[in-house]
Amino acid sequence: HGKDFPMRGKRSRELLLTTEERQSLIEIIRMIHQEKAEQLEKFAADHGDRVNAILRRFWHPLRPLLELKKHDQEMFELKVNDMRLNREAGELAHQFRQAHQRGDEQESQDLRDQVTDRLDEQFEVRQKIRERELDQLEKRLDGMRTLVEQRQSSRQELIDEQFARLTGQRDANRPEW
Repeated sequence: HGKDFPMRGKRSRELLLTTEERQSLIEIIRMIHQEKAEQLEKFAADHGDRVNAILRRFWHPLRPLLELKKHDQEMFELKVNDMRLNREAGELAHQFRQAHQRGDEQESQDLRDQVTDRLDEQFEVRQKIRERELDQLEKRLDGMRTLVEQRQSSRQELIDEQFARLTGQRDANRPEW
């Protein structure tokens, strides 16, 4: 499991989170769902020893966001915004279903408008995410094309070097690949 997954004891499956990881998780949760973050902070203040068990549930789904935050702030913000909008749309849709079942036409219409507004925002965010991912893939492809071209132009040299490695006939004066 290594340093990414510190464990308590050999049998225990309890993931131990550092104070920094706990704070980072709560910060991300706050960006997605303010009320949940406040509940977690209150619980941590009252039951600090048990908050780790609760936060463990958030570790695996939110861990990629922690990495994104370190390496790609713009993508991190887009992904968090997508999660927030998804949560808000789901909550509003639930309220819409309840109003619709009660037969409250005005509230149903208001909630329908709010749900579609959130979905429209979420669509835009997801398009930006996809565009950014596509840009990243294009850059990676360009790098791979360059590498393939370099290797092709050095084909015989690479083959000769690998032959020398495999047969123990490597030139000691030649730098390593």
